[in-house]
Amino acid sequence: LGAGHDPIATAGGIVRAMAPLTDRVFVITGGGGALAGPIARALAHAGARLVLVDRHEDHVKERAHEHHATPLTADLTTLEGAVAMANAVVGRHGRIDGLVHTVGGFAMGRIIDGDAATYDRMFDVNVRALFNVLRAVAPAMLARGDGFVCGISSEPGWTGRSPGTALYGAAKAAATSLLRTLEAEARGTQVGVCIVYPM
Repeated sequence: LGAGHDPIATAGGIVRAMAPLTDRVFVITGGGGALAGPIARALAHAGARLVLVDRHEDHVKERAHEHHATPLTADLTTLEGAVAMANAVVGRHGRIDGLVHTVGGFAMGRIIDGDAATYDRMFDVNVRALFNVLRAVAPAMLARGDGFVCGISSEPGWTGRSPGTALYGAAKAAATSLLRTLEAEARGTQVGVCIVYPM
């Protein structure tokens, strides 16, 4: 967030606007979700060119129209889907300057109540999708030495403990580790990595 820019009203109140991002290309995954709404508004207000990615186009169509964004459908739980998404963005806009990854899922349950289906679902949506998107987007950023990646973690991702939501917490901790590792691997470049921990 930068000083000297008009504030933006969001569902959570008034926040200061970001520094201008004129013509920078930002991809928001989970583009039809609740988290993506204020993020899209803030980025659009800052002048970014947005691509809103969701598994279902009807989830992002109205929001894309509101922000003059490109709607794109993709299954990010497969590497092929993530690579196809990145290629489509580059084909249309020439590059990807920033990624805000909001895809995620939640499940209750203690360790002793866990099952394979919940394990697969939590790790597919919270970890595999993130890995696939990073694998598709980060190489070009690192090669040119510039870019921005933001991922959404959680309190268990920060503390490493998640009683009552064991598999969700484990998946968020793994996702946090991926993002922190990317940050370390990007050291010496202008690729920034941001992790948001909603508490």
